[in-house]
Amino acid sequence: MKFFPLLTLYIAAVLLSACKPEAESSAPQLTQTVLPAETVIELPVRYSVIDLADLDSPGAVTALCEQENETMLKHMADLEAFQGKATVDDYYKSLDSLAISLGNMTSVAQSMSAVHPDPELRTAGENCAQLLSEIGTDLGLSRPIFEAVSTIDVANEEQATRHSVEKALLDFRLSGVDKDEATRARIRELNSELVNIGQTFDRNIREDVRTMELDSVEDLAGLPEDYIAAHPPAEDGKIRITTQYPDLFPFITYSESDELRKELLLMYGNRAY
Repeated sequence: MKFFPLLTLYIAAVLLSACKPEAESSAPQLTQTVLPAETVIELPVRYSVIDLADLDSPGAVTALCEQENETMLKHMADLEAFQGKATVDDYYKSLDSLAISLGNMTSVAQSMSAVHPDPELRTAGENCAQLLSEIGTDLGLSRPIFEAVSTIDVANEEQATRHSVEKALLDFRLSGVDKDEATRARIRELNSELVNIGQTFDRNIREDVRTMELDSVEDLAGLPEDYIAAHPPAEDGKIRITTQYPDLFPFITYSESDELRKELLLMYGNRAY
């Protein structure tokens, strides 16, 4: 089974490394209470499926993000309030579906913020990613969920399932679930700061579009005919090739000029510098 999205895990590990380590004896001891096996509570198993065709406006992205956020918060609350004996088939499967749903929506939001041509829709994607990052942080720091997963008996499960549960428990600890409340609050602050800084960093690169000027059509030797047709000389006779992907990748792949390929790649690598 999958657990936390890789981005959430990476952020959690970075955050924990930024916190001042404590002596092992000072970490609070978490109780692992096994509740009666006959207690049965229905847990949600839901995998978000997102149709990108529906996300045709900033408002649509925001509305879906808020809806998904509310649903996932309720899902996490159900997991934290669970009263029963946690097993792979109920509790862990439900947790797995929450992690996958969070990953799916986060991927959509990040993709929108990175590649959509509408700046307002890119902003909506960024705002959505910020909102969802809070769920990822809270999930990694949830002691009730950690304790429930700790009680799951995997002795008779397949090796892949045992490995997944072991990794999940390790990820909880790396996220800081067993730290004191002050440290956990600091982790939340750092997570929010890290997301904001990362988005600013990506935005600066994305919006710094640079342009290489060519003197004649001969400088496009090797490029496909449709590419040449899409880049006619301007009124000043110059042909302009930008560092945007539709310009960049064909040029560095097919251009016969080593010098021009190098020039464009240097422009691309120096964006936001």
